[in-house]
Amino acid sequence: MRFELSERIYTTRNENEVMDAILRGFKRVAETSKVSGHEIVVTDVKATFGSINRKDSTKINLERVQGGFEIVADVRYRPSALFWVFIFFGLIFYGIGWTIPAGFYFWHKGIVRKTIQETLSRVADSFSHEPHASSHDITANNQSKFHRRLN
Repeated sequence: MRFELSERIYTTRNENEVMDAILRGFKRVAETSKVSGHEIVVTDVKATFGSINRKDSTKINLERVQGGFEIVADVRYRPSALFWVFIFFGLIFYGIGWTIPAGFYFWHKGIVRKTIQETLSRVADSFSHEPHASSHDITANNQSKFHRRLN
């Protein structure tokens, strides 16, 4: 299963500074976060015991846009080898026992998606407080967050 998440950052800072902020953000929520060429590769986001059913890998790229950057996270989410073992034994020995690993698999997909999106949003928010960012540089969504924080 593959999906894409993105967030826009309005800043005058350079690509290296933005990439460093993204890397710091994902080091908090992923097993591994490393720079590979011009992208960040993140694996095992929000790993818990139930994560043995899945394997996730995310490639994060920056695209230059007017006034800043677009962060694009390309997420590959797939079942692990243990998932298939649990499904097999669940079908053979318990009949409906296969629903437990399947349930964990789909539940964790939501956790991975939410964690990546929240991390991207936190990184974008950290740049929205720059003193040189003018109100026309901030999107309507980020502008409302910006004003809520000031009040």
